[in-house]
Amino acid sequence: MSGRVLSTRGADRTAWLDLLARLPPGQRDIHYHPDYMRIYELTYPSDEARLIVLETANGVMFQPVMVRPVPDTDYHDMSSVYGYGGPLCTGTPDAQDRADFAAFFQQHASDTGAVAEFCLLHPMLADAQKALCADGTEFDYRKEVVVADLRKPLSAIWAAIDERQRKAALAARKAGVRVVMSDLSDGDLDAYHHRYLATMQTVGARAFWHFPENYFHNCRDALGAEHVSLFHAEAGGQIIASVFHIHMYDTVYYHFSCSDPDARKLNGTTLLLLDSLIWAHAQGFSWFHMGGGRTDEDDPLYRFKVAFSGQTLPLFSTRRILDRSAYDALTHAVKEQEIRKTGAPRQTDFFPRYRLQT
Repeated sequence: MSGRVLSTRGADRTAWLDLLARLPPGQRDIHYHPDYMRIYELTYPSDEARLIVLETANGVMFQPVMVRPVPDTDYHDMSSVYGYGGPLCTGTPDAQDRADFAAFFQQHASDTGAVAEFCLLHPMLADAQKALCADGTEFDYRKEVVVADLRKPLSAIWAAIDERQRKAALAARKAGVRVVMSDLSDGDLDAYHHRYLATMQTVGARAFWHFPENYFHNCRDALGAEHVSLFHAEAGGQIIASVFHIHMYDTVYYHFSCSDPDARKLNGTTLLLLDSLIWAHAQGFSWFHMGGGRTDEDDPLYRFKVAFSGQTLPLFSTRRILDRSAYDALTHAVKEQEIRKTGAPRQTDFFPRYRLQT
């Protein structure tokens, strides 16, 4: 049994990629790739990506995590990168292997000063991942996410799209809306970022979604332009909507989008999503992952996405306290701030509780 912790750079990156190559093809995913995690190190320099690895006689267990400092303390916590995370394995680890991995993970967390771990399991891998999680891990159902199976004929993909969205896409084409692919130049990424932030402000998105100016550049530069695509819907020579995809292995991810609210009647986003499905199918990908909505199944964003497939998967998160005394102390301090501000602590299931903004 041998444990190690890898970074996203140098020889560690090579070793990380070797481990991914040992996974069955269906388990290889961009969210576990060191270059994807590198995006968030570049965007948020205080965060550090690590791959926690334990080799056993029955295979290798590993889990990528982002290690983040807890503000104004010497503590850290661990989370999956934006998107998905969770444990993976090669071979067939037994119960002792799983226990040994949990112990190695816990020891590294203690050495790091990590207080808690939060993770979103990959919807297509969640059942297997749950079996690999440490004893005491809590699982929470979050929402449904939408996927489209691109292994089907294009005619079947078209038939699965809600009739209203098919008509809206055809109406957009008839009105002269056309979809073009970006050259991913610095100028186009800057302009996209500006429109994206405008959309976040329009919908009242939390500060988390207001990514820094370098974020989309980091996506292109860390992953490579071959793993990033930006499409625009244009009408009358103006961009009315855009969508930013990332893709690797078998899957395209509808990463982020934005639109001009004054041009909504032209159905630019509808046409973008349809043409993205057609493009991804032509490129030979197996899955198109659209994600979920902002809240629940009544969310307009979710209803829009599910109209393009009808196929959904459940999304689960995990939560685990790694240092109970530190967690309780940090949570107590936040609750005290809330009491001073409003007279009572907030009632919430947010985890980790001390990260809830007052």
